[in-house]
Amino acid sequence: MPEETPWLQSIEEAIVERLKAKITGIQIEALPEKPFNNVHPKGAILVMLAGINPGKTLDMFTSIQEATLSYEVYLKSRSLRDHTGLYPLISQTIDALLGWRPNQAKPLRLEKAFPTGYNDGEWGFSLTFSTETVLVPCQEDPDADVPPMTNISFKNCGNCGCEEEGDCEC
Repeated sequence: MPEETPWLQSIEEAIVERLKAKITGIQIEALPEKPFNNVHPKGAILVMLAGINPGKTLDMFTSIQEATLSYEVYLKSRSLRDHTGLYPLISQTIDALLGWRPNQAKPLRLEKAFPTGYNDGEWGFSLTFSTETVLVPCQEDPDADVPPMTNISFKNCGNCGCEEEGDCEC
């Protein structure tokens, strides 16, 4: 049985595929595990998970909680302003990702963008996009001391004048 791709990596892969579909003529890939050597004549776009920011807990009895996922899109270009340069690449990347929904996540939003300078004949620019998700823990032990999920009904909501269970129209 093939291994399942970790969900964080599947979002990263979806971002790479989206950029490949929208931007042509440049190398686009997930940040490699080994140091990257840009050999493309125009430049490259590299994508990687930049962070997970846990949010508030949504449930009292488990660890279900909101989280913001951030992905860095690093642009490298051998020129700055011409039609294949860094400026057009920044615009194309924002156009491709802003508001797009990777793998059923919420739409991406641009969190920050800044130049990383000029080094070894390449201009660099970093864009950080984020999306929200909900973290749900795996329940590996079904006999664990976790309260069961049940349906809850209310006799009287107090808003519509109902007096018996099932009479509420709110």
